Amino acid sequence: MSTQSYSRLSIALQGGVLTVTINNAPVNVLDVPLMTELRAVLLNTRDDAQVRVIVFESADPDFFIAHVDMTLIDEPNAFDELAKDSPEGLNPFQAFAELLRAQPQVTIVKLAGLVRGGGAEFVAAADMAFASDTRAGLAQCEALMGITPGGERHSTWHTA
Repeated sequence: MSTQSYSRLSIALQGGVLTVTINNAPVNVLDVPLMTELRAVLLNTRDDAQVRVIVFESADPDFFIAHVDMTLIDEPNAFDELAKDSPEGLNPFQAFAELLRAQPQVTIVKLAGLVRGGGAEFVAAADMAFASDTRAGLAQCEALMGITPGGERHSTWHTA
């Protein structure tokens, strides 16, 4: 396990389980620095035999991931660094979801608090999510803004 330090994440490894605690105050907005750190964790653990499961949780009891940082609309080059590593045909959000979906370890979200928009897509890309029956809430607000929800590549979906 890499000893890299993060400013928006806390990392703990115990018994093959890597716990990643998101702490991007005030409401865990999915911004470029948080996406960069989450991406680094996924890439750094990809081939780590010590890590068998990755659990994502939030330090904020009210929000898992509130939403994508909407101020990025005004910054045309905000995603340049993330976009350069995105597979052809995928935008940085789709590539981020695909990276989580393709992680060789089992990925689990412990959902307590609200998750909206891009955060809900993060939850959907994980292998499993366990939600608090009293505190968890999911919202897909993109439809109200005229944006098709889902950073996932629909070609990877399977139907019975």
